[in-house]
Amino acid sequence: MKLFLFFLLLNSAFAQTNLTIRAGRPGQAIGAFVVGKNYFQIQSGIDHNWQDGKNLNQNNLLRYGLSERVEFQTSVAYQKGVDRSFDEGISDLRAGFRYTLIEKQNGLIPVLGLQARTSLPYKSHEFQNNHFSPGFLVTAFHQLNSRFTFEQNYSLVYSEALRVHTYNYVYNLSFGLVGNLSSFVEAYGTYQNELAQLNFDTGLAYLLSNDLQLDVYGGGGENHGQSSYFISAGVSWRQK
Repeated sequence: MKLFLFFLLLNSAFAQTNLTIRAGRPGQAIGAFVVGKNYFQIQSGIDHNWQDGKNLNQNNLLRYGLSERVEFQTSVAYQKGVDRSFDEGISDLRAGFRYTLIEKQNGLIPVLGLQARTSLPYKSHEFQNNHFSPGFLVTAFHQLNSRFTFEQNYSLVYSEALRVHTYNYVYNLSFGLVGNLSSFVEAYGTYQNELAQLNFDTGLAYLLSNDLQLDVYGGGGENHGQSSYFISAGVSWRQK
């Protein structure tokens, strides 16, 4: 706790909030930047998934800037089975912090962010496992030119219930199209118990104002004889 407060005070005088919202949607990649001091931001979306049946997920990520480099965040997901093959209820609940370690790109040295979160054992009965699953993530942001950006994520999650480690990666190339419309292509996957997965997705985002963004995207993959696909639509909004 003392170390966290040290970083909070040390960095409160540095960096500035971005003119426009930096949303974690669309895509899987987690950004290196935080929302900005005293800003509240919500990222909400609905996902339709196909994997051994159909289900809907309503996801919400709430973020609050404690300083210009540190934010607190919590997320909650609600799952509903479309064809009765899935349980219904709060399927995931997480909380943690994000910290922008390096705020400005310098040549090959990217903007660098760190995130620590854990799942919480306060879910619906159908999804309850009474265990925490802590995870740590490193994210690197590269501004390639005035139009293109490239982001990398590497994370490790430990499941206390299953006693296994899961390694995750994301490679995201984002680019402006015309006006306030942008797009991205992304490769992401996991490595667990000597089995690797690779998936792809792409989509669009439209900035309605400096503080409001709409998005739609989709993707999936074929891994170890099993198909999984999804489509998602959402909104991101911030307020000071």
